[in-house]
Amino acid sequence: LTAADQWSKSWAFDTLPGKGGAMDILPPVLSFTLSRNPGIILGIGWQIPTLFLVTSFGILAVLTVILWRKALPWSWRLSLAAIASGALGNGLDRYQFKYVRDFIDVHVNTPWGPVVYPTFNVADSCICVGAAVLAIGLWRAPPKPENAHAG
Repeated sequence: LTAADQWSKSWAFDTLPGKGGAMDILPPVLSFTLSRNPGIILGIGWQIPTLFLVTSFGILAVLTVILWRKALPWSWRLSLAAIASGALGNGLDRYQFKYVRDFIDVHVNTPWGPVVYPTFNVADSCICVGAAVLAIGLWRAPPKPENAHAG
């Protein structure tokens, strides 16, 4: 997944027209628009990019240890691996460019007005989908048996 993320970002930034250039994919819902994000979602924290670089690789390290040492259901392992690959993809961008390359732009017209989702990338999708699948798996997990210790 990290390779797909890095390839797609390279393709977008090599192919799309200059700064802010856009390509309609499924108008009016989906387009590719170049964006450079030194922060996190919506550019929050752009003043402290080093913190996000360290955080990306810290998350990757923790998830690697969990995946290596814990016996987990396959769906949880897959979810954690997706989250780890997303952290690695965005971490590589932060290390190499000092920002994350985003290009997927989704916008939907609703009866209440247009809804524009923040521009994102494949790594962001891996993190979000992995987290959602993990949350569902944790929610549906059978409860642990009560501790039978007599106090």
